[in-house]
Amino acid sequence: MSEEEFKDLIKTKNGVCIIPKFEELEKEIHPAIDIVDDLAYVSVYIPCIIFNEKDVSKRKTKNQLFFIFSNRTKEIVNSETLKKHNWKLKYAPIQFPNKWSLKSVEEYLNGKSVNPKEIYEEVKNVWDKYIEFPDGVYSHLATLYTIGSYFFHIFNTYPYLYIGGVKGSGKTKILTIFYLLCFNAIFSMNISTSALFRLIQSGRCCVLIDESEELSNPERRTDFRSMLLSGYKKGILVYRTEKKKKEQLVPEGFEVYSPKILANIRGLELVLEDRCITIIMKKGIIKEKIDLEPKIEDPIWQKIRDDLYIFFLTYWKKIKSIYENEKIEIPEIHERHLELWKPILVLAKFFSLYVPIHTLPAEPSQPSLYDIMKDLAIQKVKEKITENLTESAEIVLIQALFDLVKEDNYYKVSDIRKVMSERYEGDQKWLSNEWIGRALKRLGFSDKRRLGKGIEYKISPEQVLDLASRMGIELEFSEGSERTEGSEGIGIYGICEFCGKTEEVKEVYFTKLNRKKFICNKCLSEFPKDQYEIIINKDKEKEDDTQVSNKIDEEIDRLIFENKIKTITSQGLKLFICNKCNNMFFGKEDILEHLKTHERREENA
Repeated sequence: MSEEEFKDLIKTKNGVCIIPKFEELEKEIHPAIDIVDDLAYVSVYIPCIIFNEKDVSKRKTKNQLFFIFSNRTKEIVNSETLKKHNWKLKYAPIQFPNKWSLKSVEEYLNGKSVNPKEIYEEVKNVWDKYIEFPDGVYSHLATLYTIGSYFFHIFNTYPYLYIGGVKGSGKTKILTIFYLLCFNAIFSMNISTSALFRLIQSGRCCVLIDESEELSNPERRTDFRSMLLSGYKKGILVYRTEKKKKEQLVPEGFEVYSPKILANIRGLELVLEDRCITIIMKKGIIKEKIDLEPKIEDPIWQKIRDDLYIFFLTYWKKIKSIYENEKIEIPEIHERHLELWKPILVLAKFFSLYVPIHTLPAEPSQPSLYDIMKDLAIQKVKEKITENLTESAEIVLIQALFDLVKEDNYYKVSDIRKVMSERYEGDQKWLSNEWIGRALKRLGFSDKRRLGKGIEYKISPEQVLDLASRMGIELEFSEGSERTEGSEGIGIYGICEFCGKTEEVKEVYFTKLNRKKFICNKCLSEFPKDQYEIIINKDKEKEDDTQVSNKIDEEIDRLIFENKIKTITSQGLKLFICNKCNNMFFGKEDILEHLKTHERREENA
């Protein structure tokens, strides 16, 4: 015993000695999949013959838990192994049927590797075979999400996927494919919430929640909501009351961080939707895909899962390095949204080193898989912000304050309600003076006074702009509101896309970026004048758009005449088909861009 330990020694009356240690004596490790001591590992149950060396004739067989490590070694998980490494299991292991075949485990231990390009194409080909996504980019998203289910524990957050759409649009088929490919995937149906929490905690399961999931039981509904609100972020525990010995009820914390995929027609509540990447499915029009159902017994599923396990153990360090060391910055996406998309973007960045996008030649100037996912992230975040702004009554209230508040003064609640009601169609019975008073209090306006029969709140224009900036609201001028206009363009209050502040901004076309952006005067002053053009004449812009549209129509007519493309109409949709490769496109610009890839390939041939 050291002098330091002797100093901290505590003796009890019955002679027991206790030495408190202000550090972990044993390293906690997860029983399913994780990284420890710079080694990744996956657990599998391997059938073993067990006997005593003193009597070899007495044998029995038993499935034993093993860790398969990234250095191609295996170790049995028992008290001796744990003690040797100074480890302890964080949770009790759960014996799932092995998703990684024993044959593949043996091949990996004997040196088998997988190629990132081949595994990516294996997974994507399955999605392309069975699912008719509304846009080809979602096939890439589903592929990255599937692969990410083996890596999610490396990341601090992992987004949920929400699959929406009308009945018969393929939502359940999508969940089935995720079930067949993802790490320890389970359907939530017919599992008690207590068992589900334990399965996620001990098995790091990917949870699939179908629209048939009935949450009529209030307790189950509450538990599910707690799991979904907290389960996208590492380290957050969800507490539920568990029965212990002697029927004693004890609060117990569960780690419910894992990938989760939800599918329904109804949609999601706003706070949950913020944790999701959304795919809205449409009814299919390609009969071969509609009629094709994945057969669970098809050996392709086991083959892909086997390769995904090996891929994780082989490439975890490279993907972890990108996540921790390579900064991903997208000016159009605020940090809160970027946090959710970062795992998908990291995986896309990794695979961009190996996977050329087949519709484009592999040239540095062409978009990579990372570029495609980045554009999707920007699009989805903008859609979500717009939807949130449209649906939230408090957003409408802030816009009403922007229209009404011109100086630091007291404003009647009844006047605020009147301005706000003008932004809705029809009578809004819920919109009362009482609701406005409570909302103003929530938003931080506390200085109020009673004048006659009414209540007035003291509000300044600066407070309104600051609040809009904090909530990410782009304020609009209503009819009759003031705005600045002149030789330097139209000024409106909104969010500057460079500094993120709510200021008076102008719409500017940046020639080098080939993009239009809203920018405040301060940020604009930092750019040389020959690098941008301020957009002044909106009508001229519309005329230019019309001319471009007419040129596109002329080009489409020419290509149809030359038999390079053909068109079909199905369920009211006009589709364009490339006669060279039979790929199908929904938009005119998409088919024109696709044909350019054929031209480039012919030039490079």
